[in-house]
Amino acid sequence: MPIYEYECEDCGTRHEKLVMAKGQEIVCPKCASGKQTIQILVFSASTKSGGGAVTSSSDVGGCGCSPRGCGCN
Repeated sequence: MPIYEYECEDCGTRHEKLVMAKGQEIVCPKCASGKQTIQILVFSASTKSGGGAVTSSSDVGGCGCSPRGCGCN
């Protein structure tokens, strides 16, 4: 269950939401508007081998390891 960050198109409030199911209605906690834009987030995660951190979602390989090393083998 991923957590997404949204920005309300009506009032500009940014908020996070745990998405339990596809098609779940997302509303602004401040103004209750249903007009939300999902935000692109950058995250950091460690590899299994501890060989460094992945700095963005575009750096992740197909197995989830860093381009600098693979901890799957």
